[in-house]
Amino acid sequence: MSDTFFIYYDSLVKFLNRDLTPDIQKKALALFDKIYHEFLDVKKLSKAEIKKEVKKAEATESDIERVWNVGNNGTMAGKKPT
Repeated sequence: MSDTFFIYYDSLVKFLNRDLTPDIQKKALALFDKIYHEFLDVKKLSKAEIKKEVKKAEATESDIERVWNVGNNGTMAGKKPT
């Protein structure tokens, strides 16, 4: 992660340490939370979502193998089968 987030965080802390109205402080903290969750918070997948991602990756690998085999007449790296 770049230093950009930490620079932003430092600026936000300085801003929040000023004499602010409760409404401005609440909005600034909400903005910080939104940015944090968007860029830093680990998004956890459910088991169903993980299985879906794995199946999608397996399908992509199958497509690649199929294209490879067609392009090489069923051979690997252009070698004739023995």
